[in-house]
Amino acid sequence: MTALHPSYLSALLERGTGPCPLGVYLPAGYPSLGGCGAVLERAVREGGASFIELGVPTYTPHLDGAAISQAHHQAMREGTDMVGVLTLVAQLAPVAPVVVMSYARPVLRYGIERWAEALAYAGAAGCMLADLPEDEAISWHAAAAAYGLHAPRLLEATAREARVVRLSSAATGWIYLPAAAAVTGYQGALDPLELARRCAHVRLHGGPPVVCGGGISTPELAADLAPLADALVIGSPLVRELLDDPGPRGADAAVHLVRQYTRALHQAITPHRSRPGPETGSPG
Repeated sequence: MTALHPSYLSALLERGTGPCPLGVYLPAGYPSLGGCGAVLERAVREGGASFIELGVPTYTPHLDGAAISQAHHQAMREGTDMVGVLTLVAQLAPVAPVVVMSYARPVLRYGIERWAEALAYAGAAGCMLADLPEDEAISWHAAAAAYGLHAPRLLEATAREARVVRLSSAATGWIYLPAAAAVTGYQGALDPLELARRCAHVRLHGGPPVVCGGGISTPELAADLAPLADALVIGSPLVRELLDDPGPRGADAAVHLVRQYTRALHQAITPHRSRPGPETGSPG
């Protein structure tokens, strides 16, 4: 089977109207290498998810909360390395667009150019380095572009104006906005008005589509946020189901939960969102 081209993901996020796409995230190798691929494939085929985020496991996931941190550690104990991540990318890329999510350190250790080439060969649509140092950003974006990969960027809730402008211009594929100013796994209340303001701010600078995740702990919250973002991503809700039971029942529960999210998004009101052109905004 042939991997879906990165342009497929671009078209998905530039939808304008229709249900808000849902992405699903798991650290590669959690709950096992085979189990991870099976759950994510079922989340697309049975649950209705539109794209996949695949995490590179690390022992120090400092932006993640307890659930995803446990999943990272379990994946590391399973022996998941960069080759294992690439194997899963190749397995899943024909099913749905796959964007790899990583902390910068594993990629810098592997080699930026080498990693971009390997991802492209495996069929990935892109890769986001969550804590990418600014002094490595030019090299990473150049390598991603050279191999036809999207290079999304994480824009923190506390980002200053200069960083908003810089990342809106540099990011390709999407800008990732956390729905909550907290580590992943947050289960409290969200502020849709504040998130709407942040989404609009990015769009005014002519940036790529806006994807929100982190803190979208229920299908009802997803429906509330659907009119604001170009896509949503869930990770911790799936991980929690698998932490309760890493076997078949946990996998079934995770897929059922994805189906609840996609059903909520299909029922949500998602108005057309026009993107600013040269008259209303331009990249930084």
